[in-house]
Amino acid sequence: MFNVKWCGDITGIRTNEGKLYLASAIYLFSLRLLGYAMRGGNVAGVIFHTDGGSIYTAGEFTRL
Repeated sequence: MFNVKWCGDITGIRTNEGKLYLASAIYLFSLRLLGYAMRGGNVAGVIFHTDGGSIYTAGEFTRL
């Protein structure tokens, strides 16, 4: 089964305009970077692993 295991992380970056957050997702089969900003799409059946930090356990992310 292809395209079912993704891994992600988020990093805070300090800038002159304030803190920005860079989020990324990697497809584990090929280690290909899926993107650093993704919208929509069909994610049914996908397993997405993160460290479970506060951003990924936020209500808005878990509803998605």
